[in-house]
Amino acid sequence: MKKNDPLLWVSILLHRYFKGEANNEEKNIVENWNPEDTKKRFPTNSSQVEEGSKRVKENIFFTLGLNVDKHADEKTAKRAGYTIIYRYAAVAVFFILVLGTGLYITSIGKGNKSYREYFHVDIQPVYYETDYSEIKQVTLSDGSIIHLNGGTKLGIKESEFGKQKREVWLVDGEAFFDVAKDPDRPFIIYSKDLQVKVKGTSFNVKAYNGLKEQTVSVRSGKVEVSNEQQLLGMLTTNEQINYDSSVGRFSKNVCDYQNAMAWIDGRVVLENANAQELAIRLRQKFNVSLTGYADLLQERRVNAIFNSEATLEDIMSNVCALYNVKYKIKDKEVLIYR
Repeated sequence: MKKNDPLLWVSILLHRYFKGEANNEEKNIVENWNPEDTKKRFPTNSSQVEEGSKRVKENIFFTLGLNVDKHADEKTAKRAGYTIIYRYAAVAVFFILVLGTGLYITSIGKGNKSYREYFHVDIQPVYYETDYSEIKQVTLSDGSIIHLNGGTKLGIKESEFGKQKREVWLVDGEAFFDVAKDPDRPFIIYSKDLQVKVKGTSFNVKAYNGLKEQTVSVRSGKVEVSNEQQLLGMLTTNEQINYDSSVGRFSKNVCDYQNAMAWIDGRVVLENANAQELAIRLRQKFNVSLTGYADLLQERRVNAIFNSEATLEDIMSNVCALYNVKYKIKDKEVLIYR
């Protein structure tokens, strides 16, 4: 295992050790792990170590699939039989620090790829992808149905899916999930910065790599939304969370789930949409590229709903009237200008 990502390396090391999959070298590292034997390679302070220890412990517990209250004291841990895991979780941050990187403390919350994306690195995921202007339906082995919007990529590690939990990765794009109920095996979706966890419900996740905002909107049931640091909220019908990955800020709002999943019926819904999202929607609906908007439409937002019969000209005429700009269509390109 490479050590260029310390948190990933520590998580995988402990996972392999407690599952009995570690080789002799890895067992030796864990069983003889003593950070006091190693000199620190860069300065830090006790508050950094305490905060880092807390966060590393929480992430390692999540990765190992352990249901232990993060506020539990060591006596509780001993009664639960997890004393050794608490010890390694607590010293994990020291191990990261003595590697000389400080990666976890300095970069947390800055949009790094989640280490969960790469967990079980020995298992090759299967990807389901759609072209722009294509919508696809995927039925998983548990009976869950997923609708993929245009320009979407979804990954699943089929050999692991459903053993203890049902995990999928929304690598890029937008998907509507109708999850089959299974109280014993939670269904978890990982996107760019968010984790969505359910046991049986239906909801929409928008997480395009080209957009700063990610949105989770619920049609039915209860949905738990988190990022790497905290639980952002529990959502029920007609509720959504908007998460701005550029600043780590989120809001919980009332929504109309029918608008969130309108793309399935061919409708175009723009809710507080910026120019980048407008470009994505036009490409999905009409397979055209929007150009010239970077300066003219910068930081401007639009709210509009177009039915499935709306033409490209219908949408552009209305949007340009709102923006007070003009447009022209040539081949597969839509140019915005004054």
